[in-house]
Amino acid sequence: MYQYTELVLEKLKNDSHTFILPSKPSYIAFVLDETMITADLIDEIVHLLCSEKKQFRRVCFIGIDRKSKRLLKYALCNKGIFAVAFINDTEKAKEWLINSFGLEAI
Repeated sequence: MYQYTELVLEKLKNDSHTFILPSKPSYIAFVLDETMITADLIDEIVHLLCSEKKQFRRVCFIGIDRKSKRLLKYALCNKGIFAVAFINDTEKAKEWLINSFGLEAI
């Protein structure tokens, strides 16, 4: 979805109402392989994660480059009280999300 950044933004906005439902888990993973990370996308992710409607406990970003990782870390700095990990392997990310002892992954 590298060239479809607008489509990713639209999908994130459309799906965000399901993420913040109280009945949904407070762990979330964003698979961003081959997605161009823009300032708009970062703003939308931060807005979703730091919303007053839902408190997330763990957030994992999968498949992002170093520059995007740095930008996301800066954008999320002091915004929420949740653990954040940047992992390139989907299976390891799933394990980190459900493992209660993996908080040092950032």
